[in-house]
Amino acid sequence: MGTPENNTALFKCSVRFQAADPGGVSLVSGTGEARLFEEELQVWPQFGDPCVYPYRDVLEVQDSDYRVKVTLESGEFLELRELGYRYEDFTRELRRLRSELMIKDMLMSESLLKDETSRELPGFRGVYRSAAPAGNPEECEVRLYVSALVIIPRSSDPVRIPYSEISSAQAEDYSLALATESGQSYEF
Repeated sequence: MGTPENNTALFKCSVRFQAADPGGVSLVSGTGEARLFEEELQVWPQFGDPCVYPYRDVLEVQDSDYRVKVTLESGEFLELRELGYRYEDFTRELRRLRSELMIKDMLMSESLLKDETSRELPGFRGVYRSAAPAGNPEECEVRLYVSALVIIPRSSDPVRIPYSEISSAQAEDYSLALATESGQSYEF
């Protein structure tokens, strides 16, 4: 079910787009406008009805060479290009909106623990590195909820770490290292 046309988009920009099935066969393509809403991405072709992509159906968002590729759970994908100077803003806002919805789903309205004097973010900014093979440093926001710590990376999906899964925490030289019972480790 799509967002009604009269609702205000949180972000809009002109795009050239192509949607394709899992085999790469084009389903629809052309120019139009990409619109970001709280729970979905809509692509409005210059002529025709909008294509609606709920964030809950999005498996992955990739960006490189000024192109954004949105892969859906069905295997279909949407490629957006020619976003112009709005490319970085669009990509950042798409990831932020999708992450917020994922966090809402993961935590089911759990309360956020925050410093009431902070006005900018509900969490704190930082840089983290996971011990995974591609554990390059990445900017993130870290939020503390009642039962879990949530890492919101700038360019990938949020990571939820229940406090009960943290096996060790060590602070040293302005950094914090966490290890989980499943063998994952994170450094802030």
